[in-house]
Amino acid sequence: MTVTKQSVVEKIASYLRHEISLAQLVDWAENIMLDGELSESDADVLT
Repeated sequence: MTVTKQSVVEKIASYLRHEISLAQLVDWAENIMLDGELSESDADVLT
């Protein structure tokens, strides 16, 4: 899965709408940093 700024925005918005918990958001972020591919155009911002 390639991670973009938009996918991060959507995940944070899900948290703010109480659709996912903070623990789920943190787990997702940790997994993305370990296993995900960052969009080349967004890599500087996302890291």
